[in-house]
Amino acid sequence: MAVPVPEVDEQLRVETHDETQEQLDDTIRCGRCRYEVTAGRYAIEVEGAHSHTFRNPAGWSFRLGCFADAPGAAPSGAETYAHTWFAGYAWRFAHCSECGTHLGWWFVGGGDAFAGLILARLA
Repeated sequence: MAVPVPEVDEQLRVETHDETQEQLDDTIRCGRCRYEVTAGRYAIEVEGAHSHTFRNPAGWSFRLGCFADAPGAAPSGAETYAHTWFAGYAWRFAHCSECGTHLGWWFVGGGDAFAGLILARLA
């Protein structure tokens, strides 16, 4: 007895392939070691924009991109509100989970968290 083979909807198959390819292509990596840090689909706007340019108290300027999740960016250090760039959010450092490169900061406030990653340090 032959096992019935379900009909394949070619349009569905093509769309699924394209969607999978798009998800693979939006990977954002550490610029130093190429470890997977986040993905374009996690890009968010904070205070009306995805990217922001800030200067720290030591005079260093950083252009950050905001991401709802960054599984490859390990948090380190204690949370602090000192010199925060986002009102109501404490910050701590975000380092590449693979090579330890400083990639930006994790911001936490009001039950919400996001990563502000230095765009020049991503690939």
